[in-house]
Amino acid sequence: MKEASSIFSVDEDTVYRWAERWNSEKSVADLERSGRPPTSPPGGGGCVLFGTNITLANGTTIPVQLLRHGMKILSYNPDNGSLVDSTVLYVNSSSVTLVVNVNGIVYISGLNDQPVYVQVQNGTKEWVMLEQLNFTMKIYYPINNTWVPVSSLTILTGNFTVFDVVSSNFFYNGNYLRSDYIANGILLDKKAP
Repeated sequence: MKEASSIFSVDEDTVYRWAERWNSEKSVADLERSGRPPTSPPGGGGCVLFGTNITLANGTTIPVQLLRHGMKILSYNPDNGSLVDSTVLYVNSSSVTLVVNVNGIVYISGLNDQPVYVQVQNGTKEWVMLEQLNFTMKIYYPINNTWVPVSSLTILTGNFTVFDVVSSNFFYNGNYLRSDYIANGILLDKKAP
């Protein structure tokens, strides 16, 4: 195992907006006016490891591999700080050869395309890609409204089944269409296209 923090780097070119990538005929503004989510799920794999618990709308949890279209999960609206019920639209699975264990709590794949909600050193709250996560940041636990310092980032290699979850709770953040959910207590976004 390697310490992840020593190999992370920022790659701005890999950050795409969902609307531009998956709905090239529509702009972000068109999607916002329509009030409907994009027509295609993100491709290229998943973000959380098989067995990761996803928080349902009733507060209980279920392993990600048991989530199905139409189930109600709990999401979070960073704009107003509220927990909201959301409907599962897609659950995509794939195989990967690398995952990152964050704080010994959750295993996430997608160094340059998996958003994590954090509080940076100056107190600003923002979404960062997994590869940008570092020990000066805190990760968010929306159920109990707490911020926990990033204390460990460990890269694991092997063969892993991972899942991406897309919910109906779409909101715009910096002109990027987000769809978040709670995985092992931590707030994550759908995988960026």
